[in-house]
Amino acid sequence: MEEILTQIIEKKFKTNQFEAKNVSNLGNALVYIVSVNQQNVVVRITNNPYVIQNNVHSLKLLERFNVSPKIIDYGIINSYEYSIETFLFGDNKDKIEVKWFKKLFTKLLLIHSVKRKTCGYINNPAKKNWKDFVKDELILKYSQKTLSKYAESKKIIEYLLENIPNCDDYFLLQGDLNENNILFTNDDCFLFDFEGSLYGDKEYDIGYMHYRLEFSDNDLNKIITITKYNLWKIMYYAVLVGIRKVGLSPNELLKERIEKLKRIFEKLQNLKK
Repeated sequence: MEEILTQIIEKKFKTNQFEAKNVSNLGNALVYIVSVNQQNVVVRITNNPYVIQNNVHSLKLLERFNVSPKIIDYGIINSYEYSIETFLFGDNKDKIEVKWFKKLFTKLLLIHSVKRKTCGYINNPAKKNWKDFVKDELILKYSQKTLSKYAESKKIIEYLLENIPNCDDYFLLQGDLNENNILFTNDDCFLFDFEGSLYGDKEYDIGYMHYRLEFSDNDLNKIITITKYNLWKIMYYAVLVGIRKVGLSPNELLKERIEKLKRIFEKLQNLKK
């Protein structure tokens, strides 16, 4: 892959003098921080075209909001798709403190202000409504894997299928919102890595984040105060994400993920729609 990276840098920056650090983190693309011509840039390379297309589509739409990196270039070299984006300085945090909530979720609201008439993935719009998309692509697609690892998930899957939220307006979603895809500076924050972005129900992003971080009830109330989003929907999507995470879980994380899924599902059942 180093040879492909060199070709990308030569094509855009007209030099083969650069330094690169692989910072890929279990995503669908190889990601490098590249120092070239006295600047740092981020380069993504993959043979999965949807990954680059999703990221480029989203970042171009979000340029006017100052919430994410900006696209410098993208294209294809030797059957590999790539993109080059601006490098943002900042740090990831294992725990997102309450002091960051207003800044972070206000930026998320800006992302969710981008709408489309169809739901589903960026370059593969669903030829169906949100309920059918959730049923087919986000529940049934993973249900057998989950059942094989956690047989008692049957009642959770049945609940999800019977209670899919209505959604008539489709918003741009980060799609993989977690602590690893947020950069914090002294007084600001930015969201990046839109490889899994899609259009759908805006509560999905926070539900995804809740399964990852399992916010306290008090923190969830603070988030809802900022966003005005629906708590039941957030919890529903957190359980939906949990079903997928259990189904795809390596053995060493399976017990932890099942216990988290059970806790969040119990809270969901105690909420009214």
